[in-house]
Amino acid sequence: MLEGHVSGSDDPREAAGLGAYFASWPVPFRDEAAAREFLGDDAIVDAWVADLQSTDDGLVPRFDAAVMQRTIEAVHEPRWDEWEALQVPTLAIFAKHGMFSDADKDELIRRRPETVRVDLSGGSHDAHLDAFDEWIDVLRRWLSRDQASDTRTSVR
Repeated sequence: MLEGHVSGSDDPREAAGLGAYFASWPVPFRDEAAAREFLGDDAIVDAWVADLQSTDDGLVPRFDAAVMQRTIEAVHEPRWDEWEALQVPTLAIFAKHGMFSDADKDELIRRRPETVRVDLSGGSHDAHLDAFDEWIDVLRRWLSRDQASDTRTSVR
């Protein structure tokens, strides 16, 4: 789990704000330059621009703003019971400049101590984009470790 948490959010304005932001995009964009001019230069913008769909009228998102808002609303529901009931090996990775406080991270581990926590030396909430190499290194090491463990288990 990269830059994720199960505590949810008690601020319904967060999901509504995201939905309003996506709905505010002046689409269709005439071209990639126009999209970048509006969207800015955050790490996530490259991903958004790469995912724009070309139409006869210009570039448009492949998603619906209202659907994105409903999806984020669902993510904001607390999932502590489900988290604490997990029976699988779990890795929680947090970026140095991510969106979760030390208290948030500590609570996640306190409520499920068998979770392995890794803190990246850089990155934001979009660490999969702006701390890609470190994130992939951590993920590869985790998956390799699990494969070795699974192999030993299946040999028995």
